[in-house]
Amino acid sequence: MKDKGLNYVNYLIRDNQINDLSVGSQYTGFGFDAVITEIYPILLSGGRLCIIKQEDKLDPIKINNFFIQHKITYAFLPTQIAQLFFILKNS
Repeated sequence: MKDKGLNYVNYLIRDNQINDLSVGSQYTGFGFDAVITEIYPILLSGGRLCIIKQEDKLDPIKINNFFIQHKITYAFLPTQIAQLFFILKNS
């Protein structure tokens, strides 16, 4: 049972082709279990983790600009924010 978490992280790394060139974002709070899907795949692959400022987390335009500025290649967003984010033009 103790290896299930690590197996899931390894699955995320493989499925999302995360590697040392990957750049991830951290949106969720540390008290939320989904933070594991944001932090561990990137760090275990040697990638770079960029943390979204608390005051920007409810503004999809600021999140979009953050993703562009930091060249984010891997991200997890809550459904409500992701729906607003996907409406925006992204490059």
